[in-house]
Amino acid sequence: MGFSVKLDTNGSRPDIIRNIIQKNLVDFIAMDIKDSPVKYQKTTGGKADLERIKLSVEMIMNSKVPYEFRTTWCRNPHGKRF
Repeated sequence: MGFSVKLDTNGSRPDIIRNIIQKNLVDFIAMDIKDSPVKYQKTTGGKADLERIKLSVEMIMNSKVPYEFRTTWCRNPHGKRF
């Protein structure tokens, strides 16, 4: 139908991202980066496979698809409310 397609991802499924890139199914990729590698597990509650996240980042950066990486900044995410 000619619509532009954007993929929003947390990077947890690099196999799916690879498939989408190889098939030229998207015009733009946006990936959320939850925290620095050292703090990623704490921020995600220990549910993230950091190696898969890194693979997704590398794959996206090495593709020819325009992309952005983004994060949400929070002053004190694991402590008292402001």
